Amino acid sequence: MQKKPAAIEYRPHHSRIIGRSFRNQAFGQLSRHHGQAGSRRSNRDIHCPGAPVMDISVQHSSLLLRDHDSSFWENMLRRRNQYSFYQTPQWSEILTRVLPDCTPEHRYFTFSDGSEAILPLFASKKLLFTRKSDSLPWNTYGGLIGDAAISIHHLYAAARHLVSLRKPVFDVILNPFDPLNLVHCKSYPSFRIFKNTTRILPLDRPFERIWEERFHKGTRRDIRQTRNKGVITRWNNRPDGVETIKRLYRHACDEWQGTSTYPLSFFDALTEVPGDLVRIWIAEHDHRPVAGAVVAYGKGEVQYMAAARDSGVSKINASKLLLSDIIEDAGERGFASLNFGASAGLKGVDHLKEVFGGEETAYLKIRFLHPLVRFLPRQ
Repeated sequence: MQKKPAAIEYRPHHSRIIGRSFRNQAFGQLSRHHGQAGSRRSNRDIHCPGAPVMDISVQHSSLLLRDHDSSFWENMLRRRNQYSFYQTPQWSEILTRVLPDCTPEHRYFTFSDGSEAILPLFASKKLLFTRKSDSLPWNTYGGLIGDAAISIHHLYAAARHLVSLRKPVFDVILNPFDPLNLVHCKSYPSFRIFKNTTRILPLDRPFERIWEERFHKGTRRDIRQTRNKGVITRWNNRPDGVETIKRLYRHACDEWQGTSTYPLSFFDALTEVPGDLVRIWIAEHDHRPVAGAVVAYGKGEVQYMAAARDSGVSKINASKLLLSDIIEDAGERGFASLNFGASAGLKGVDHLKEVFGGEETAYLKIRFLHPLVRFLPRQ
């Protein structure tokens, strides 16, 4: 199973987090804005405890209606310079289909400064009569979706509006490229920070240079040998492509016993998503599928969601060729980065991402708590 990230509890009446400074612990690794790949964020961009708090409050909040408001959601996304597929209405529709215990409660907010935003949100039952709110489940990126004026102050205002005794816990997973900065907020009683990591490959140069400068030497050799063996790759979102990736994934799950995996219904839900948003990639050898991957496309960002291979032909290295072609295709289509995602504790998976030049990048989960449940375990 994937190792749980460490939690850092922030108490607003103290100027530091227990053990380490707020700045070092929360932002030591957070970086990678487009155009600045590989660089750490400057301390000038970080608002530390004690910074002035903007007086932002929620003026209006309403539930989004699935059929009526998906186009409104997409219009809000167009205001952003970039976003992940996880932040689209299509991803939330997939979650609704495959997570029967989670109820979609996406909300539209207008704030006291005139800003407006959408918050993708799901509620799940926890203990007795309480429910937990997630933006978003499965450790996928959510948060407020609005224009450039949206800040951490707006997120705090939304949290104050949402958290109650009935829903005492509200988790937000921030996109690694989200510009929100954490600031001191005296008006909110408690929150916790969980730091996670992923690997991201900047697509900031032609594929020929990515091949030479990012891919490890042994990886390039393996890919050439695989192509010489006659392995071909293509994407196929038709029902037969879905059945192929399900079969490969089912066999891989037997090998990954004890590791969190997608339910097979997840792959069935992909058939209704347009090919410009999600593609099922398949590698074939002698007309036999030997590897597959599910790749999602946002604005500027590509998400490597799931992958599997036939363990009986692992020496062919079809997964490496498949990933190389996915990267080349993303660059040709003008995307700025490829996010490899979490490795679910599988060392081989993390090694694969490393040899393709993926840079370890931090992203945060913020847990907002009702004052009466601050004693909850740090999980």
